Amino acid sequence: MVEEFLDPIGEPILWFLVSIIFGIISVYFILKFRKMEKGTRSFISGIIFFSTAFMVSRTIENIRRYCGIGGYYDLFDITGLNLALRLAYYTILWAGIAMLYFVFEKYVMNQKTKYILTIFSIITCAFSWAQYLAQGAAFVFPMYVACFFIVALFPIPLFAYCSKTSINKSQQIAWITMIIGFIFLLLGVLGDSPEAFFITLNLDQPFVHYFTPIAEAAGAIVMAYSLSTIYKYV
Repeated sequence: MVEEFLDPIGEPILWFLVSIIFGIISVYFILKFRKMEKGTRSFISGIIFFSTAFMVSRTIENIRRYCGIGGYYDLFDITGLNLALRLAYYTILWAGIAMLYFVFEKYVMNQKTKYILTIFSIITCAFSWAQYLAQGAAFVFPMYVACFFIVALFPIPLFAYCSKTSINKSQQIAWITMIIGFIFLLLGVLGDSPEAFFITLNLDQPFVHYFTPIAEAAGAIVMAYSLSTIYKYV
């Protein structure tokens, strides 16, 4: 029964549901934004930008992948509309990630991290483009991976630090929950990226294809729940 759902339309359905979930999260925080005082809106605006960017980029990638333009894993040798949509996906996705990190580093970490996450998000976006446009893609790829893991792993100890230093119990729990959601979102992004094929090559591919949208959806929901609690104290 499960296999009948997943094949052949179950996978794209799951990915379009991910887009819808991020859209719902955007609307949720927009409604929260409208009820907040102006002095506390900046942090929430970053969350709205992040969730909206994820929704748009995910939709673009879904169209590229499932509407006869490209495939699940299209590596660096692509052209035309396939390439244009892939680069648009990267640009919008990393813009959203950079904005989330910017408001986190400015309003939560009080600039103690010197915007390192924001800067590396922008650098990672540039490397993602270079993999497809530069002649030396094999040379760029290791630098892309290094920057990606800085952006992906460095926030986890920062979230743990925020939990440890929070004086409010519900906020402490929210930051721990945030870590859980972030890890699920990270796993989804990892399994979804064409570059991750070099990592997931020896894994069961149907598992990779169906776990990644579920992980992204779960991560998004858990992070939204955590942030809806955290924003009250920022």
